[in-house]
Amino acid sequence: MIVLDQENRIFTLHTKHTTYQIKADQYDVLLHTYYGPRINGADLSGLIQCAGRSFSPNPGQAGTNRAYSLDIMPQEYSTCGVGDFRLPSIELELPSGSHTCDLRYCGVQTQKGKYALDGLPAFFAGEAEAETLIVHLNDAAAQVMVSLYFGVFEHLDLITRAVKITNIGEKPVHLCRCAPEYRA
Repeated sequence: MIVLDQENRIFTLHTKHTTYQIKADQYDVLLHTYYGPRINGADLSGLIQCAGRSFSPNPGQAGTNRAYSLDIMPQEYSTCGVGDFRLPSIELELPSGSHTCDLRYCGVQTQKGKYALDGLPAFFAGEAEAETLIVHLNDAAAQVMVSLYFGVFEHLDLITRAVKITNIGEKPVHLCRCAPEYRA
């Protein structure tokens, strides 16, 4: 079951025994807030512990908030070149030679059934057996759209995940790295 809290930008996926939750924060960064035993409830982002880190830069939008750094936040889909020094989920090479990618939340949608992966092996399900959550992230400067697909098979206790990367600009972008999984 997928529960959308559009007002607070919290997206919760429930299976028979588990809960998976993500949230778009005040800076439009998509954060992984919870994965564990099934719980009913609200915003679990309070589980994220923020603390000042002298070695970690904070994004410009955070102003003087030294407790907010992309290097320590549990990003759902981490990027490269904007203050997160961990291994990124995505790395691009832009025509300028830059490898910077700054993905920000720009929308969400749901659909009945499970998303399809053209030409790839996958789980399949009808509209009554699964649901799909699609979260869209955008890098306006790189002109790249990333769509995260979550397939929820509630009764099978299964959540699948895939990523689709779209160049929405006119110049070519080289994809150096693309990982579908969550990396904290």
